[in-house]
Amino acid sequence: MFAIIPVMLPSEKVELAIYRKVLSLEPGRVTMTLPILCQATGADQLIVIERLEGLEEEGRIALSKYNGGNVWPYTRSKEERTNFFCNGSFLVEIRHAGRKYFEQLEAAAAQEEVLAASEPKQTVFVSCGQRTDEEREFGRQICEVINEHPSFRAYFALSQSSLSGLNENILDALGGCGGFVAVMHPRGTVSFSDGKDFVRASVWVEQEIAVAAYIQRKRKEPLHVAAYAHKSVEREGLRELLQLNPLPFTDSSEVLAHLRQALYSWRPVASHGLARRGDIASINLMAARGSTPEVKTTKIFLSIENIGRGRIREYAGTISVPADTLTFNSAGLSGGGVPARFDGYRSLRHTEEDFAGLPIHPGDPFQVISVEIAVDHLSAERRAEVLQMEVIGDAEADGEALQVRKRLSDLMVMIR
Repeated sequence: MFAIIPVMLPSEKVELAIYRKVLSLEPGRVTMTLPILCQATGADQLIVIERLEGLEEEGRIALSKYNGGNVWPYTRSKEERTNFFCNGSFLVEIRHAGRKYFEQLEAAAAQEEVLAASEPKQTVFVSCGQRTDEEREFGRQICEVINEHPSFRAYFALSQSSLSGLNENILDALGGCGGFVAVMHPRGTVSFSDGKDFVRASVWVEQEIAVAAYIQRKRKEPLHVAAYAHKSVEREGLRELLQLNPLPFTDSSEVLAHLRQALYSWRPVASHGLARRGDIASINLMAARGSTPEVKTTKIFLSIENIGRGRIREYAGTISVPADTLTFNSAGLSGGGVPARFDGYRSLRHTEEDFAGLPIHPGDPFQVISVEIAVDHLSAERRAEVLQMEVIGDAEADGEALQVRKRLSDLMVMIR
């Protein structure tokens, strides 16, 4: 299972950027201008002013301004606001009471960067109209908002012209996504025999909503959903039975603003919904960039999560990878090698004895074993074959046996 990345709120990132800019100039009271802070934070003027006022009100910074040779503190009056921030420079000082808060933000940012680098981003499937240039551009803007998040990456499928393309791309992406964003644009008016007119959404988007609902039900994993419907679109089909509650909109900016905030309330779910679950444990395979400098490598992890009520005291995890993926390293497996379970594979195993008998507590995910692999050293033909092979994870947890398989190419896509 994914580690929970302590996602910083957008407002906290702006505050940290303000602190870093002030700290980079000189100790004590610093002369500042609004354009400089906007450039440093990447936020617009209203956001920067809001965060400055918030930090000042909470006693974390002191704001003041020279006036007639004297230093006057900021009084937060409506009349003063525009003159203080927008006319010339003002003074910012980090207070002693605020220093601990900013150090906590620095620590959170550092932890977020480390975890984001080691954890693959989960896919958020974007279901949005593509009939017009405006809709396609809107879809790309949605993807940009998603890709800004440290835990998620966007999947925006192009229209498929074959059943194989539909199965390998859209259905596979829906089955493995951790989040789903649906935007329903009007597609025309339908007239019924009773004289009523009905504005329909995109049939394609409606179908993807239905597939996502079915997949979520079958895999029994949480799926984050953000749905938006143009105010003219009526409710019909499966949406009449789903508690989707799409947010009505008239302009795309409303969707982007809401989605940006919604993403920061989401947390990664079990790895792409493909973890294998039993009564005692759930196991999963994950991937991250490797650390070998001479060649591009991928690190594959096998984790066990305790989903029962008691501690797991006896456990074992075995990763089996295509043997050719280990030939980049003449030293071979660094430790834990066991007889291969499958032809053409190498296997690596760790048990609780490798961790001094450390138990896995209820609710805890535990990384049992990892192996570093590579494919770039192989011939193009062999590389293509190996990428279609599976990585196989086997685990035992207090007598319960589980197995998870993932195609190597799918694992490697996670970290691109």
